[in-house]
Amino acid sequence: MSATLSVRSLTRESLAVGSILLGWYVLGGALALLNNANFLGQLGEYARAGAILTGTAIAALYVLVRSVSLADSFSDRGAREESVSSVLREGLVLAPVILFWFLLAGAATILRPSGPPNIAVETFVLAFTRTGVATASLYLLGRTIALARPAIDRGSRTVPAED
Repeated sequence: MSATLSVRSLTRESLAVGSILLGWYVLGGALALLNNANFLGQLGEYARAGAILTGTAIAALYVLVRSVSLADSFSDRGAREESVSSVLREGLVLAPVILFWFLLAGAATILRPSGPPNIAVETFVLAFTRTGVATASLYLLGRTIALARPAIDRGSRTVPAED
């Protein structure tokens, strides 16, 4: 990410997380259709759970790696010396991107057909809400790492041994 947090860069990161989650979750939803084959038993549900777990783990790893990169951009700016207004400004950049994902989840819930639970709607709602949470986590982890890094660097210095 660039030295300043922008809606464009945060949206790019958020879309990457969303595509990871949505891809794996849709695969899981497709695998859940295996339950319609009577001879396979509950294999479809197990496959769906595995795909969802895999997608969540990959997205979490992506968020962790990218938050370190984001922390580098915060560290370059001197994260400890920023004003309250700059942090609030970043919050205004963060809020629309996160709200977008929760609005998508809400729209999918509201627009779902009535009747029994629909696995397609559940899949989209789960992916959208987790993408919103992952986007917030990306920023918070990056900010936390940037703030903690100077203390970690001071603690890792070794004192030369005396002869």
